[in-house]
Amino acid sequence: MDVQTAVRQLITRLQETGKVTGMAPDRISRSQLSELIDTLTKPEQASSPVRAPQPKTSSIPATVEITLTTRATRDKNEPLLLTPTMLARNVAPYLNAITSVQNVLNEVKGLPLRKIPILEIRTQPDLIVRLDGEASEAIYVIKGIVNTWRQRNDEQINRYSTGNLTNRVEKTTLERSKVEMASQMLDLVKAGMSEKEKFNYLSQLIPSIDVLIYSEFEIK
Repeated sequence: MDVQTAVRQLITRLQETGKVTGMAPDRISRSQLSELIDTLTKPEQASSPVRAPQPKTSSIPATVEITLTTRATRDKNEPLLLTPTMLARNVAPYLNAITSVQNVLNEVKGLPLRKIPILEIRTQPDLIVRLDGEASEAIYVIKGIVNTWRQRNDEQINRYSTGNLTNRVEKTTLERSKVEMASQMLDLVKAGMSEKEKFNYLSQLIPSIDVLIYSEFEIK
């Protein structure tokens, strides 16, 4: 094979690979020929690796801090005296209710039930509790729905808890309103549930809501 034929084949090969265009084999210098050979023998650059899709960052915060107030600390500006008895009788049931609400919401969404650790408790003068972030959704609906309902029905709740709400119609109205409020909480998580499905979740949710609305404490 003569040089001209070899050069022609070399250029043809480079043109096929897209490495050179518009070059005639009869108008090539030695330096150009050397560059062509280098181009042909140069290894292909490795293509960038395809990156796997990164998982979406969870919207659940690592921790969530709540402030629990009582009527005395809220209205009279008195510092809270946290005793072992208050912790066992009032604080623990309230925090357990938050956990239970969160687990009902998780169950509605098909998520696993979780334990929610208490990370810190302090007073200044209200009760400050820092919880694992898993409780954030329950706290959101409690502050936005339960507390609003509680404030709107504050007088009836106080009379009911002290045994002074004796009117049967008022009791029935309060209970029906409470169930509607709990139903609203479920609708925020999953709209369009059947009556049977919703009844099942309401039966789990109502006991925790009772603790929240009749507790001495309220999330500020």
